[in-house]
Amino acid sequence: MGTEEAAAHWSASAALEMAVSAGRLRPGTSGWRRTAAQVTIEFPDSVYDDTTGSTWLQWVHTERLQRFADSRGPARARLADRLVNPVLVPGDADAVLAPMRWLLDHAADGAALTATGTLARPLVAEGCRPFDWLTLTGNPRSESDIVELWTLRDWAKQMAVVRRSSRQLLLSSAGRTVHAGGTTALWQATMGTLLGPSEAEAAAGEIALTLLLIGGPVDYRDLNTGVAQALAGEGWHGQRNREPITADQAARLLGDLRRRLRLLGLTTHERLGEPARLTPAGRAAAHTALRARALRPRDGGDDRRRGRPRRGPAMAVRRRRGAQFVVGRCQRAQFAVLCRIRQAADPVGALERRAA
Repeated sequence: MGTEEAAAHWSASAALEMAVSAGRLRPGTSGWRRTAAQVTIEFPDSVYDDTTGSTWLQWVHTERLQRFADSRGPARARLADRLVNPVLVPGDADAVLAPMRWLLDHAADGAALTATGTLARPLVAEGCRPFDWLTLTGNPRSESDIVELWTLRDWAKQMAVVRRSSRQLLLSSAGRTVHAGGTTALWQATMGTLLGPSEAEAAAGEIALTLLLIGGPVDYRDLNTGVAQALAGEGWHGQRNREPITADQAARLLGDLRRRLRLLGLTTHERLGEPARLTPAGRAAAHTALRARALRPRDGGDDRRRGRPRRGPAMAVRRRRGAQFVVGRCQRAQFAVLCRIRQAADPVGALERRAA
């Protein structure tokens, strides 16, 4: 956590304390938790610098981008300049997101599952027709026969937009929000998780997308080699032999990313063996994914892995009417989540101020 984000963390706590003093937030009364959450959500958009009019969230994003740019190599520094502002959702986003929309539409109605938890066979057959998903047998029996379908299901699981209930696949609470939010919400949720579920896969995917976005088309072997060399330079190594990451290991780490890019048609191959290149929608998707990666929270990882929550600032209200209330604190993890879900462009003035 940088200095600006730490200051935002403590200032969010102060905003809750002032809400208590002003009478807006009254612990113990009906609805006080919703009021506390609303005060916390409003805080990142409050003005931090009166001169530029920039908000707390913009300064936190600026600091995270600066740390991202300074962390590794000149390529990441050049990339950070492009990630200052989010890109517009491409005009063909509806067509690109059609497979994910199809799955969420069925989950909204309660998609039927088999006893083993896979999608029912009629639904599998229905998905193959509009998207031209090929099977080895030509007659799909389950989602495990179709690479695109189990890739889609795993992706939706990582996005936390679906959940299983008995023999049905349903939308989660986050999934209902994304499903009702239209194309923009679905684009941000989908592309924000493009890189893969694990940290190693995300690190490899970040390098791969950077090479494709900045360097242009790269063939399969060269991309594996470039990612392996970059990961080795960052200190990644094999778990068993402690040797630097090899090209074959990098290829395995990039498996999810490659399948996801092909699933949504974000890359194109003119002919077999030619280098893959990002489509216009693919470039927008790569930009969205890398920006989400650059702006992600970086603190508290060790404590979360051990199952211990982060401690927040001192409580404004410790005891009131014999009950314990945790009001005047905004945990670092909570504020980091708010910074991640609230989108704001970093102002040019703030960037220039930081550079100075």
